[in-house]
Amino acid sequence: FTQSILYGLYIPTFAGCLRWLMFENEGWKLRPCKQMTWSYIIIAILVFAVSTADVLIGFWLTRTRFAGQQSITDRLSFLSVAIEGTTLIIIDAVLIFRCWTVYGRSWRVICLPLVLWACTVACAVTWTVCNAVGVELINSPTAVAIGVGVFYACNFATNVYATCAIVYRLMRVARANSSRSSIIYRICRTVAATGSLYTLTSLPLVVTAFFMPNNMTPYLICDAINFSTAGITFNLLLIRVGQIRA
Repeated sequence: FTQSILYGLYIPTFAGCLRWLMFENEGWKLRPCKQMTWSYIIIAILVFAVSTADVLIGFWLTRTRFAGQQSITDRLSFLSVAIEGTTLIIIDAVLIFRCWTVYGRSWRVICLPLVLWACTVACAVTWTVCNAVGVELINSPTAVAIGVGVFYACNFATNVYATCAIVYRLMRVARANSSRSSIIYRICRTVAATGSLYTLTSLPLVVTAFFMPNNMTPYLICDAINFSTAGITFNLLLIRVGQIRA
């Protein structure tokens, strides 16, 4: 239910995102192909596709649970978690890429977030493969909860680091370039606002994963909010940057 409501909020942001990525600043004339940022367009469409699939799976899950179809429910739950984890990994990769480009493609700056991102990928791949082939590496529910917590903790840390690093860099550029400082400051506020929104939704998820492993209700609610917010903030950032540059 929570995810369905947030998906309704996500749809307008996706439409607005495509508008600023694919159309001219004034009117509804398509940009020339060479002026389109195809990487962001493809990622935005991909996130939309998996978000839509996840919502549909959620409805199907509800139906199978009430019908008592446990085997189908388990498979759908596995698919939903895999989709959500993959989406967060993609969005984190985009954030790290932004950080890398803002710092003049400096690998030194993104060493830490790359390590954190690699940890999230390792956790996701291990969990996905083991569940897909039916291998149970860990019997302890607490150990499984710790693994899930590590995934979300690394996701949270990556977001905080990359957002702060981008804002810090843009602030320094704004001080050194007085002619464009107002535009850069507005972009800073946009990055900080979207990053803060995503952080505020991912932190409760880390807390529930670590400290409430036996109570699934808070975790499922926080997970639905965090997953939807990731897509919303990604779209909002592209919308605001497009509006500012216009």
